[in-house]
Amino acid sequence: MTTIEDINENIVNLLDDIEDVEILEEVKSEYVPFEKNMQTLLACDCMDSYLTKYENMCKEEDTALNCFELNNAEELKKYIEEKEISFDELKIETVQASCEALELIIFDLEEDY
Repeated sequence: MTTIEDINENIVNLLDDIEDVEILEEVKSEYVPFEKNMQTLLACDCMDSYLTKYENMCKEEDTALNCFELNNAEELKKYIEEKEISFDELKIETVQASCEALELIIFDLEEDY
């Protein structure tokens, strides 16, 4: 099973693989809100607090990380129940979503250069 540490290592490797300093700085800059939101969700100590934070993030216009592409906590709660996702698995999926966002940022910026 993939762990948060595995995904974090992948994030570090993705950043390390960028050779162009200008692109690297732009990637890091664009990734900051995703990382901030990921850390906010990971700081939650239970499913209820996670869902509350997620609901608040969905209401904010500047939220960068909308995990699972669900628009509110009720949709997320239904998804969790249907997939029988544990709190630990939810945290792993959160980090994976952040990693995927980083991959998209890198792809988009490398396409632009």
